[in-house]
Amino acid sequence: MSKFSDAITFRSLTRPLMTLWSVGGTQAFGSLVWMDDKPILTLFIEVGEEVAHNFDNAKIPVLEATRPPIQATISGTVRKFGTVTLEQCARYNVRTSHNTRAGRVIYELDFLPSAVWMGAPTEAVEGRIMSVVASDSRLAGFFSAPGLRTYDSFAPETNAVFDALGQPEKIWAVHGPLQHEIPLGETGWLLNLYTDSLSTTSATEGHILRSTVNIGLHAPKLTSVSEASVQLARIAEIISTFSIEPFTFQFERYDSDGLESVTLIWRLGENRALFQSPMRHQILVDFSNAETLRSVCKQWFLASPTISLSRWLFVRALRETEDGLARFVSVAQAFEVLGRELGPHDSMPRSRLREAVGLIQDALKGKFEEKFVERVAGLAQSSNKSSFRDVLNYMLSMPVERLKLGSGEEVGKLCKLVSDTRNAVVHMTDNDKGKLNAAFSQINKLSLQLCFWYAVCQADHMRLEMPDIGVFLFNNRNARHGLPNELLERQY
Repeated sequence: MSKFSDAITFRSLTRPLMTLWSVGGTQAFGSLVWMDDKPILTLFIEVGEEVAHNFDNAKIPVLEATRPPIQATISGTVRKFGTVTLEQCARYNVRTSHNTRAGRVIYELDFLPSAVWMGAPTEAVEGRIMSVVASDSRLAGFFSAPGLRTYDSFAPETNAVFDALGQPEKIWAVHGPLQHEIPLGETGWLLNLYTDSLSTTSATEGHILRSTVNIGLHAPKLTSVSEASVQLARIAEIISTFSIEPFTFQFERYDSDGLESVTLIWRLGENRALFQSPMRHQILVDFSNAETLRSVCKQWFLASPTISLSRWLFVRALRETEDGLARFVSVAQAFEVLGRELGPHDSMPRSRLREAVGLIQDALKGKFEEKFVERVAGLAQSSNKSSFRDVLNYMLSMPVERLKLGSGEEVGKLCKLVSDTRNAVVHMTDNDKGKLNAAFSQINKLSLQLCFWYAVCQADHMRLEMPDIGVFLFNNRNARHGLPNELLERQY
């Protein structure tokens, strides 16, 4: 069974990992090396000169199994790490070297996988997953350190232990899961938290003892790796939303009903080093409070498909967009989707709207082209929906009023600014280059303000306590940069 330390060791390899790799029922010798935090697999194939002259059409099993656009799964067995499985390997480069004396040609085929797994073969555990354990050394700010206790020598109840250990000054003890299992909505999945210790040795820093927070998810019945991954991804969504930072677990181990387990080491597009360890005041809600955590897990997993889609869009914007413009557009879209359910109701009942549209069609039919009539009828139907500006105003006004974060007039100004800026940069509604430049110049800060308000709206919708919202705004690494420069400068 793989450990967190094994994953760190694997990701830290500086030398090529040489072994025999299997693909499509055949084998080839090759090396796996980490380059710019990406795993690159190189397979070596030696052929005669007569084959090399027609290499692209050669009937060589490895070539046929990996010829683009095929993205094959390639696996190899490595001592200490077990089976290493590389999923959906895209062949992107071929290098050749000729040995004219021997009349041989060596081809080097380079592959970039979409995911790297370690442990048992993935097919051995598929459909048999009973739990998943996610470990991370950066989550103490969220969950504190559940199960970690510090004991002093002067405490009467610990005298015997201190005597047995030769009277140390202090004892740190790591206990197993202490919290009750928390249901994830009505999915049947259960969550628990506990702390583990990670011991490493460095030539420059000496012996390092680090605590890691573990999140365990237990399935209601045996399931697939992909289904367990979906549930874990929603936990990562919660962490990302209330820290306003993209988060991916450093370590994910999927345990089967037998002794086998498989560990996700790397996935294309996910930067596990990007997320920085937050402190408590950089997080909007307090997950170390058991009742808060229980409430979040219940409501997050009970959310409708519309709200879940909005959250997915928001987290995707955090993870995939460093550019302010792309982030602004994506978060605005997340708000628009959220407004379909949490925004104001339609101003006119559907029956009355159908009646109005019918009258318009009857009045115009026969006098204008049919396409024009259909267009006008469609505009009449959409006019019953609230504008993006009104939807945003409606959703922001509730937390602002409840938490006393400002006035209705201030909310209205912000919503107008967001709406006008969105129209300017997306629809190019104004031909004035000066106004367009002004809109683009404020995109970055405005996008971060929107991120802050999205997190607040989610917490308010679930009626979560946000006691230190002002401290969060000024200290969160992303939210604070949405504040005006003059306000940030007054801090120092």
